[in-house]
Amino acid sequence: MFNKKVAEIEAKYRENIHLEKIAESALSSHHVVIIRDKEPLHYHADHDGWAIALKGKGDLILGEKKFAIRPGSSVFIPRGIHHKAINRGREPLAAFVIFTPAYDGKDTIPVAEK
Repeated sequence: MFNKKVAEIEAKYRENIHLEKIAESALSSHHVVIIRDKEPLHYHADHDGWAIALKGKGDLILGEKKFAIRPGSSVFIPRGIHHKAINRGREPLAAFVIFTPAYDGKDTIPVAEK
């Protein structure tokens, strides 16, 4: 299911970061996220996230730590923690992300990088 959805999104959208909601309930929302280059450093004040890498390779900066991301990697991103994903490969980095509560796309707070 995800491979087909990722391929459809990659073909349709060319922006650096694309977030596509694929399901939602009263408690959570599920998204496919495509990153072609990198995300700006940011945090979510009201949402926790769980990201599972589907395709590509890269790094996730989470607070003061750096994690290598490969297909199958997963990481919990607590609300309030500064983070960004960086694509380190030739193909887009793709992840399945679950937000709790359901994410409306408005709770992304940029952080100035040092």
